[in-house]
Amino acid sequence: MMIQTEAPEEHRGAMRPDPDREPTQQEIWDFYYFLRDTGKTNMMGAPRYAQFYLDIPKARAEEEFWEWVDIPMKPQRLRNLLRS
Repeated sequence: MMIQTEAPEEHRGAMRPDPDREPTQQEIWDFYYFLRDTGKTNMMGAPRYAQFYLDIPKARAEEEFWEWVDIPMKPQRLRNLLRS
């Protein structure tokens, strides 16, 4: 699949698993994994892609992105908390 930032308006929401409901957190994260694997963009631009292709608000795209980015650090943070 080709990822673009200047896609036609009719492509808005094209990656949404179910057009009748908001995507779940896991569906949004799956989109971020997919986008990362394409290598089409620096991941700091990923929320803009999610906003367009999943048709979600900017705030939700950014919030989910930062949660997704933080996943690798959570086990280390937990270990640090348990040690203290």
